[in-house]
Amino acid sequence: ATQPCIELLSNLDGGSRLDQYLKAGTKLYHFAYYVSNLDKAMKMFKKMRAKIISPPQASVYFQKRICFIMLPNMFLIELIEE
Repeated sequence: ATQPCIELLSNLDGGSRLDQYLKAGTKLYHFAYYVSNLDKAMKMFKKMRAKIISPPQASVYFQKRICFIMLPNMFLIELIEE
């Protein structure tokens, strides 16, 4: 069975993307899932009233397409294309 992975994040030099989470003391702000078909997974989440907040883009870290989705309960999901 595949075990969960933990990704430790920090702002890039001069970046501020994570500031709101760091200032609030948030330790966990999203889950990430590998999906075999990113477009199909996005459609599934849209049907569940989720919103795509970052459209598919190439990830420098993963070398794959990723996107971020906000669930109706305001939890963030990252989808990583396999």
